[in-house]
Amino acid sequence: MQKPNFFLVGAPKCGTTSLYSFLRLHPDVFLSTPKELNYFHVDFPGLVQITSEEEYLSQFTAANGKKIVGESTPLYLTSSVAAERIKQFNPNARLVCIFRNPIDFAISWYSHMRRYGTDEDQQTFRAAWDLQEDRANGKNIPLNAREPAVLQYRNLATFGKQLQRLLAHFPREQVLIFLLEDLVNDFPSAYAELRDFLDIEDDGRRELGWSNRGMLPRQSLSRSLMQFGFPLFRACSRGLIAASRVVVSESFAKRVQNRSEVSWNRVYRRFALKEGKPVVTAEDREIVRLSLLEDMKLLEELVGKDLRSWYEPS
Repeated sequence: MQKPNFFLVGAPKCGTTSLYSFLRLHPDVFLSTPKELNYFHVDFPGLVQITSEEEYLSQFTAANGKKIVGESTPLYLTSSVAAERIKQFNPNARLVCIFRNPIDFAISWYSHMRRYGTDEDQQTFRAAWDLQEDRANGKNIPLNAREPAVLQYRNLATFGKQLQRLLAHFPREQVLIFLLEDLVNDFPSAYAELRDFLDIEDDGRRELGWSNRGMLPRQSLSRSLMQFGFPLFRACSRGLIAASRVVVSESFAKRVQNRSEVSWNRVYRRFALKEGKPVVTAEDREIVRLSLLEDMKLLEELVGKDLRSWYEPS
């Protein structure tokens, strides 16, 4: 059985889904389905879906001798333990990171947390940002939040600290770093760099399709689904998960839990979401900018690119 040798580790909301969808079509590459296996970030227990190496490796049984075998869980970069666990699993692994302006990321991540109505209950970005300290102390956490740690928007946006931690475990030559602008403005060059890094052939493709447009809840439908639909759905799924755990196995129960979450997300996305972005004021952005300023300078130093357009006042 082939051991994964490639990880697209993050950051979330920075184009990982688009790159995963593109790369998995290359004839030399096998990437897992689903995209995010959520195995190595055990410090986010509410999001862990696979708990044993045996089950993890079973996700790659169809790799069939592909040169590159891997997965894409973008919260591995955020996790304080995932990089070390990946290093123990495969010290020769190659990793790819994508970063964007962390101010834009924080806003996009808030929108993502609101998207399915279970993780974030605050109606504005500023309200959610201001609750971070309370939530770190176990207060004002949404009732149905799967993992409170991912509501720490500042922590998720400290890309400099995250990259520094990753490079403490892997040498720079095993880590390829892109900015989102690289993929948007000159994808052919970025793809050539990626092919060289992974040592795969040129398959002639030059255009990257984009996934995961910004979505916001439709207030009335979202509220009704969360008030009436979700409790019923949760009660049924919990019964099914408990029965699976007793009758089959813990790993099978985890799969049932994962499928139930996917099913809920599809229903919610279909009926309760609309395209859009949250309202964020200039004052909100400035608060986030000042909070992340030193970390953005650290990231600039680590990637060796001029990021002043991200952190200098506009």
